[in-house]
Amino acid sequence: MSSYVPKYEALVEFIKGSELFLRTKYEECIERFDRANEIDPNYLLPLNLAAVAYSNRGQDVMAEQYVERMKQIPNLSQGEINFRDWWDAHLKGDNESTFRITQKLEKISSGTILSYQLAWEAIRTNRPQTAVEASGRLDPESVHINDWVGYWGVLTQAYHMLGQYKQEFKEALQAQRQYPESWSPLLYKTRALAAMGRVEKVADVIKESKAKPMTSYWNPARLMTGAGVQLKAHGYLKESNEMFEKALMWLRQKYEEDPPSDGMTYQLAAAFYHTLDFTGAAELLKDLHERYPEDLDYLGFLGFVEAKRGNSNEAQRIFEKIEALDEPYLFGDDTAWLAFIAGALGEKDKAISLLRSALSQGLSYATLYQNKFLEPLWDYPAFIELIKPKN
Repeated sequence: MSSYVPKYEALVEFIKGSELFLRTKYEECIERFDRANEIDPNYLLPLNLAAVAYSNRGQDVMAEQYVERMKQIPNLSQGEINFRDWWDAHLKGDNESTFRITQKLEKISSGTILSYQLAWEAIRTNRPQTAVEASGRLDPESVHINDWVGYWGVLTQAYHMLGQYKQEFKEALQAQRQYPESWSPLLYKTRALAAMGRVEKVADVIKESKAKPMTSYWNPARLMTGAGVQLKAHGYLKESNEMFEKALMWLRQKYEEDPPSDGMTYQLAAAFYHTLDFTGAAELLKDLHERYPEDLDYLGFLGFVEAKRGNSNEAQRIFEKIEALDEPYLFGDDTAWLAFIAGALGEKDKAISLLRSALSQGLSYATLYQNKFLEPLWDYPAFIELIKPKN
């Protein structure tokens, strides 16, 4: 990969930063990577992982600064040039090129974090079988990804995209054995069980979750809602409606007990949507949008709900507002919201065209599978063809 030998002190800082990175302690790991770069300005790997950390936090403007510093390092090896080229492709939203470059890198260093990266790029480009194969070349308990539950997220997502739900559930159990304190394996389990229509088992997982400390992101209602979407996508309509009602009941109770967070408000809006209370959903989303006018998800969801409740003029106004955005590094998210709104307005061919554009701008294929905002397209032949795995 590289013949460059870094200064010992820089290597120590890089190793400490890598350990923090795998625990998603991004702010702390970036400090370590910066120290490594100060000690040895020609050591590329700290700059590369610092850029990844910023990108994972949605701060690609900062990531680009580190990429520019990578370009100033002289006498790069071919592997280091590949890292640099990967970043150029990523910042352009060129998922196909990032996949191809990662393939080259992983061939040189199979069985390392690059095998995980290849699996990740594979599901983003609709190659779930490649993701399974790449994951299989990496020991999930190895030093390369120890403390990284995301390994199991990619692997279970790949099996889900392949429709292999029993294997997905099996891997979810492995994830829980390795990371018993994490909420993520519970999501993997409910997703697989719901896809198989095993509602009683889903209820067991949700009951299990109620004993876990909640976070700003994770709570039992999130599992219920995700399970409801899966049940609906696979034809279990009665069971999905019951799951959505349970999620709504749980959220309402929590909403009354404690001062609601923005995340809880968004979840409640989603619960209203799933239980067909579009007016209730719109009211909450309007409040969120007024307080956070720059948040694309609040605006996009509001436009989608307005379309669903028949307020086509308002939906179109929001569509045009999103269409006029001129911001860097959206990676197709804005175009995806346009597709969601178009689908909700019944403009299915337009929605498909917009989804293709979003994918070319950097949107991940994985986001399209059983996406609640794409429900109007779930049985549409052009959409079924679009998400058919490439391998």
